[in-house]
Amino acid sequence: MRIAVPTLIVQGEADAFVPPEDCGRRVARAVAGSLLTTIPAVPHAASLTHHEQWNCLVLEFLTR
Repeated sequence: MRIAVPTLIVQGEADAFVPPEDCGRRVARAVAGSLLTTIPAVPHAASLTHHEQWNCLVLEFLTR
């Protein structure tokens, strides 16, 4: 499978369930042209616990 659209990967740096080094970075390497962004000191489910930061990152990505 090939992903042919701009792809944003957002992950909390303090994610204990899915650590960025195990997942986010691996996905970013697998998806050509993707952008990995980590949010410092943020746990798993960053889109729920830190939705304002998450939304800003998504909006910034979409307006590029």
